[in-house]
Amino acid sequence: MNKLASFELSLNIFEKLRQLIHKKAGISMSDAKRSLVAGRLRKRLVALNLDGYDDYFHYLKKDELAGTGEMQRFIDLLTTNETWFFREEKHFKFLKKQTKDCPVSQTVNVWSAASSSGEEPYSIAMTLADSMGLSSPWQILGTDISTEILTTARKGIYMKSKIKGLSTPLKRKYMLNGVRTDEDYLAIVPELKKKLQFKHFNSAKTGEPKYFDKLTAKNNFL
Repeated sequence: MNKLASFELSLNIFEKLRQLIHKKAGISMSDAKRSLVAGRLRKRLVALNLDGYDDYFHYLKKDELAGTGEMQRFIDLLTTNETWFFREEKHFKFLKKQTKDCPVSQTVNVWSAASSSGEEPYSIAMTLADSMGLSSPWQILGTDISTEILTTARKGIYMKSKIKGLSTPLKRKYMLNGVRTDEDYLAIVPELKKKLQFKHFNSAKTGEPKYFDKLTAKNNFL
């Protein structure tokens, strides 16, 4: 029998894993998510040569002391990142209205708290670039709980077939077409990309405000 198919997530261990993800990341999971959790964690059991989800739970508890990075992998695997360019369009219209008459020298700093793969903060950047210009002193800080998804955000490269919500004029203005082997991709233009930075941040850790201070002190993000 395929080892991947032999694993079964008991209700008892699911409850322990559910409590753990809530404690570490503030993510709440209903009973209906049991199969999703089993599916997303199954390959980690094989990679770590473990015999079941109970062993994986104990491995995670040991990681709290050893700091191997498995806890972050666990969070990454159970984080759902659904986003697209200009999601909730009215928010961006409001932002443009609020900033279009700002003095050229006025500093505007924006925090995108759950930036996922970058579509939202890059949408904010396009909005500010249109309303204030690229030379104005505005910057954007994008944070997310998932280190894996932040890697995608930092690259600023997206498959053409998966981009939605972005108008053709904005694509032409703020994105570059890939060539040769990258012809199926679009990349954020460097002038826009340099206005953003992406940092790992867990908003569930409300008891550690100094952690966020360290992220924002250099650029005085609000």
